[in-house]
Amino acid sequence: GSHMSDWYALRPAIGYIAKKYPHVTFVIFGEHFQWATKDVPENQLEVHSWVPYESYKLKRAILDCDINLCVLRDDEFSRSKSAIKFYEGSLGPRPEATLAPNMPPYNEEIIDGETGLLYDPNPVPRVAAESFAANLEELIKNVELRRRLADNAKKWVLENRHYLKTVPALYEFYHELRLRKMKHCPYDPVT
Repeated sequence: GSHMSDWYALRPAIGYIAKKYPHVTFVIFGEHFQWATKDVPENQLEVHSWVPYESYKLKRAILDCDINLCVLRDDEFSRSKSAIKFYEGSLGPRPEATLAPNMPPYNEEIIDGETGLLYDPNPVPRVAAESFAANLEELIKNVELRRRLADNAKKWVLENRHYLKTVPALYEFYHELRLRKMKHCPYDPVT
């Protein structure tokens, strides 16, 4: 439910894309805000409910999407989120091209035009919707762009966000933190 406001400004763009590209299917996995897709014909909409955690990766992989839409409204809460949707779309058996807002966390992870496309999450809804629609149209029309972005994204995520790259530094950080804490505390508060 935390994405309800994220979709609000983009609703006109979704309707526009559905009308202009009748071969496009919008795949919703998780919370479905029916008002956001009210202008999408039923035959262009595929809705999948949440699944238990153990099934998530398999379900996400078999959705077989071409484009991964990551939408966020530009506010403090959204800027504090992770880019996990970008990672998930990039790492499936067939990576997807990602369209995300040009704001943290996505503009800190996605290289616009190389590993994904970034749209303007402008607070003026019309501006955000136009930027989103223009970028989405480019991804719909250009198969080679989609493939290149998806392939580059998969390589980038594996090179920069693989657990073997991120966990050692995280472990060292927590280890140092614990050592500093123990230095100031005569007993080990963890045990």
